[in-house]
Amino acid sequence: MEIISTNTSVQSNAYKESMMSKVIKSDDNIDETLKRFNVTDPINTMTSPIILRTGGIGDLIALSSIAYYIPNMLNIKSKNMKFVSQEKYRSIFKWFKEPINFISYFAPVSNWTNSIMAKKKTYENNRTIFYEGVIENSKKNWFNLQYEQIGAKLDPDFGRPMLKTKRINKAPSNIDTHIKSILVNPRSTAIIRSMRYEDIYHAIVKIIGDANVNIYVHARNLVEVDKKFIIAHKEKDPRIKIIHANSLDQFFLDVFDVDLTISVDTAMLHFREGVERPAIGIYGPFPFECRTQYYKYTHTFNLFSTCDKMPCFIHVKKLDEICDKQKQLIDSGRFDKEYFWTAPCCCQVYNNTIDEQLYNNMNDYILNSLKLN
Repeated sequence: MEIISTNTSVQSNAYKESMMSKVIKSDDNIDETLKRFNVTDPINTMTSPIILRTGGIGDLIALSSIAYYIPNMLNIKSKNMKFVSQEKYRSIFKWFKEPINFISYFAPVSNWTNSIMAKKKTYENNRTIFYEGVIENSKKNWFNLQYEQIGAKLDPDFGRPMLKTKRINKAPSNIDTHIKSILVNPRSTAIIRSMRYEDIYHAIVKIIGDANVNIYVHARNLVEVDKKFIIAHKEKDPRIKIIHANSLDQFFLDVFDVDLTISVDTAMLHFREGVERPAIGIYGPFPFECRTQYYKYTHTFNLFSTCDKMPCFIHVKKLDEICDKQKQLIDSGRFDKEYFWTAPCCCQVYNNTIDEQLYNNMNDYILNSLKLN
């Protein structure tokens, strides 16, 4: 894989973060950028398509499908195709099934697009496939949206991430591969898609009993309420293992090596589908059909609640925002600030059917995946 960087100078982390924070995200800027490029042109008229998406990890993993489809189905050489994203996500592209030219940036996306327009004649046979803001503003499946952007109808076989299915190096991971294992991720970058570790843990233990199965969780995927629970239970159940991934490379190796992952809608689930290994995905605020409708190797399901807003199709909430259900709980005096980082529709405290739903939806899959039945 050829790796290209648009930034050769040494920059401080503070400067990099400053630049990344200025990436264009508003609808006005997106519309303006799309107008600059004729996005209605047929994809097969391109010679050097450029895919642009700033992140996050799961979204970039999903776009590995498009990165595989274009050179393999449209006779466009992969060496002529480029993918533009943030430098911090470089590790993701090492796992792409189709090698791709990765262009990293630390400057605003608008600067990059302006530089292309300054060389319009050079790029007249190219097309930028701009995915910023596309996924967040729709209730459609994100693979359908990806293919709509290139004027193609989705073949269900391409409605999933396309990643390498073998380990890409021999570097060690945090997983003891001699003991059966589960890796749990209860937290998404969006509060509205997050659960309590405690609820998932109780369902797992109810299913596996005393079986010798390590139950891993990455430290970075825990909030205070999760840490309190683990501290109180780790001595009683030494199968609970907190691990630390100090890089994205390390994270992917941990996720690859474990026998089974259980998570909310996060990169972990989409990575496991791409590498064709067992995983469970838990959905609530928006249904799994928006993400995993065409997945073949993983098991996903929807949680249900009495919330009249569900499914609310909320993808992202800012840190200081609350959903309507949380507001109702606050107004009624029933809201515990300890659970602010958890979607109320997916929390046993506010939805007393969660334990039962998790058990019923995960029991057979866990037993079969770990060969415990």
